[in-house]
Amino acid sequence: VVMGFIIAIVFAFLVEVFDTSMGTIEDVEELLNVPVLGVIPQLDSDAKGTKRSDKGQNKDRSQDLVTHYKPGSMGSEAFRALRTNLQFLRLETKGKAFLITSAFVQEGKTVNAINLALIMAQAGNKVLLVDADLRKPLVHKYYGLPIGPGLTDYVLGNYHWNEVTNTISDIMLGDIGIDDLLITPGMDTLHILTAGTKPPNPSFILSSNRFRDFLKEASENFNFIFIDAPPVMPVAYASDIDNMTVGVILVYMTGKIGRGVLIRVKSNLENVDAK
Repeated sequence: VVMGFIIAIVFAFLVEVFDTSMGTIEDVEELLNVPVLGVIPQLDSDAKGTKRSDKGQNKDRSQDLVTHYKPGSMGSEAFRALRTNLQFLRLETKGKAFLITSAFVQEGKTVNAINLALIMAQAGNKVLLVDADLRKPLVHKYYGLPIGPGLTDYVLGNYHWNEVTNTISDIMLGDIGIDDLLITPGMDTLHILTAGTKPPNPSFILSSNRFRDFLKEASENFNFIFIDAPPVMPVAYASDIDNMTVGVILVYMTGKIGRGVLIRVKSNLENVDAK
């Protein structure tokens, strides 16, 4: 009994020592010296470890797009709180374009982007959601849209950005049925720019002058612009567009990565003058 008690204490001590993740808001704010805008609960599909596939996309869509399919859920309430905090923040920054990213893959940045854009649109704002994760684009799947033509097709000079921006009419013609669209309002003020044709060099697309011109023109036509960007650590070009936006929203999944990685991510963002 005594040996078992001692071994249990040693094991618990080792687990605590080697656990470099953070589990509280205070831990994150103290480590990074940045405010936490919101806390989003784990959504069903992520919590159960469901692997997304095209075959099960309708099920995944209803589980992940909670602000539309589950407006009374805890997830939707959390996104409403995030919306309120972001609206107050924008009064200080006077900007419209926000970049949403994470340190590594599978931390939920795209799910946060699609829900934040829709919850902003439900408040009467004219919102543009841009899929800039050109290596692994997912925004079009959640809204039942074709991947192209989209952002890359505009930058390459084949279209004007207005021509490749999807509205509620395009969503109605996609995989989401009319009955699903009528569940909650807000889709009529939401505009989506999909990733488009997969480019051989994504860094060229996002660092081009044409992309910068697009953000300037779009800022004159929308109240909020949310850019779903690739994760910072695995992809070099994620930092190319950080300094084009008024701020970066960094998504952190509790227990996913360690403190050292988060510090490194913040350092990478500050090196390109991202806020």
